Amino acid sequence: MTENNREYDSKVHEFINLIHFMDLNIIELLILELLIRHEEPIIRYTLYYELDEYLETFKKEFSFSKPKKLSKEEKKLKEYNRKLLAKSNLLAPSSFYNSLNNLEKRGFIRYYYDKKGKIRSIEATNLLNDLIEELGEHIIKLIGVSTDFEYVDNIMDFLKTRLGKDYVDSVLIIWLPFLFDMRIIKRVKKLTKKLFLLSRIDDKEDLKDRGLEDIEITQTYRNTIREPNNVFDIVLIPYFMDIRIQDLGMIDILKEGYRTLKDNGILITFIGQSPPKTNHRILNRIRKIHNQAFMNRLFSKKQVINHLKQADIKNYEFAKYEFQLILIIKKG
Repeated sequence: MTENNREYDSKVHEFINLIHFMDLNIIELLILELLIRHEEPIIRYTLYYELDEYLETFKKEFSFSKPKKLSKEEKKLKEYNRKLLAKSNLLAPSSFYNSLNNLEKRGFIRYYYDKKGKIRSIEATNLLNDLIEELGEHIIKLIGVSTDFEYVDNIMDFLKTRLGKDYVDSVLIIWLPFLFDMRIIKRVKKLTKKLFLLSRIDDKEDLKDRGLEDIEITQTYRNTIREPNNVFDIVLIPYFMDIRIQDLGMIDILKEGYRTLKDNGILITFIGQSPPKTNHRILNRIRKIHNQAFMNRLFSKKQVINHLKQADIKNYEFAKYEFQLILIIKKG
């Protein structure tokens, strides 16, 4: 990148988020990768040729051990691959130039023109670094969601082991993230006669449309959950987060969760922690992006204990289960 390219508003990175790359395609991301590798401006057609060459290396015949037993989806993929192999060029020049324009109009690449006003060469801008970090955060979250299925089942196993039984009268889930994970909620529902949910949604029909039926919605009023004292066998907070839900902050959530527990009931929450540092440069970069992605849900044990002190909760313990730190609060 040129020296001029380094002169930009240092606060711009604070504004780049998901909506700025929500319609970028994989070709555009590959273009950006190649531009980073070149550092200096590159002739446009040279970049096209290099990208097309790179894509060609992925052309290969599918080899199935049991081709006659392919699923409907596998057959579709096989046919799509056959059509790709038949193409002389995987990437049409017009499609490539459209992708360049798409990147340029967002400020992620810069055009250099000749005396006739034609595009001579291109380079990446410093905004690209911020784009990569933001994109990395969402990829890490996606990987987390795709690998969380085992985590979901681990929650159920832990709850049953801790309770010493497979079924209870009532459970309250306090759901703090914006997006719901139906896998967790539906599995917890199998543990109880009556499941209550405190979340950003206060419309039962809205929950039903999302596939969550026969769930009671609870709400807050003046920093208080509307349910009375001593009603839940379990209060589950799947993700301990520094976030407000309705009018409750994390300290209030702990207080109210504890208040609504029955005697001998338990409040359980799962606490995210920063991965350990390594001697590997790339892994440390991924660690940094991971910590940025989950900034509001990473806590040390010391920070959690401080929250508990402020909530005036004394009867608690920490447990490790499948490399996950768990806070368990028992009433009575």
